[in-house]
Amino acid sequence: MLKNILYTLGSKVGIALLTFINLSITSHVLGAQGRGFISVFIASMSFIILINGLVGSSAIVFLTPRTNFYKLLIPSYLWAIFSSILCTWGIMNLPNLINPLIENPLYQLPIISSEYLWGLGIFALLGSLTEFNMMVALGKEKIGQYNLIAFIQIGLLTSSLIIFLLLIGNNNIHGFMQTMYVTYIFTFLASFYILFKQEERICLLYTSDAADDSFRVY
Repeated sequence: MLKNILYTLGSKVGIALLTFINLSITSHVLGAQGRGFISVFIASMSFIILINGLVGSSAIVFLTPRTNFYKLLIPSYLWAIFSSILCTWGIMNLPNLINPLIENPLYQLPIISSEYLWGLGIFALLGSLTEFNMMVALGKEKIGQYNLIAFIQIGLLTSSLIIFLLLIGNNNIHGFMQTMYVTYIFTFLASFYILFKQEERICLLYTSDAADDSFRVY
C-alpha cells in the first residue's frame, strides 16, 4: 500500500513538472496565437473524450473485477469510435449553423480549421481508448501500470515537443500536431500492450490451473 502511494505521488509530481515544461515550450515557441489554438483544440478534444466516457470511463473500475474483460472492451471501443466520428462532425458543422445567429463575435463558437479536424477525431479516439485501458488497470488494482501509462503519455508529449519544436525547428501548429500524433499513437500502443500482456498472463495461469485440476481428477 505504501509503495503504491509513494509511486502515485511521484508520478503526479513528475506529471505536474512535465506539464509546466510543456506549457512553457508551447508559449515560448508558438506565442499567444499558438496557445490560443492549442487551448481551443484541447478543449474540443476533452469534450469528445467526455462524451466517449459515457460508456466506460470510471464505471470500468467498478465493473472490471465483476465482468468478463471482453464484454467491457468491445462495447467501449465501438462506442468510442462512433462517438468520436459523430462529435468531430458536430464540431465541424455546429459553428457554421450557430454563429450566424450570434451578433457578438465574443460569444460565437470557435472554428477549427478543417485540416486539423481529422487529427482532433483521431486524438480523441486514441485518448478515449487509452483511458479505457487505464481504467481497466485501475480496476484490476494495477496502480503501477496506471501510473506508468499516465507518465508515458506526458513524457512522450514533452519529448516530442522538444524534438519537433526546438531541435527540428518545426515551430508552428503543424509541429504541434506532429507531437500529438506521436504522443497519442504510442501511448495507446503502450497501454494496449501493457493491458493485454497482463490479460494474456491471467489466461495462461487460468489454463494452467484448469489443466492441473483435470489431472488431479484422473
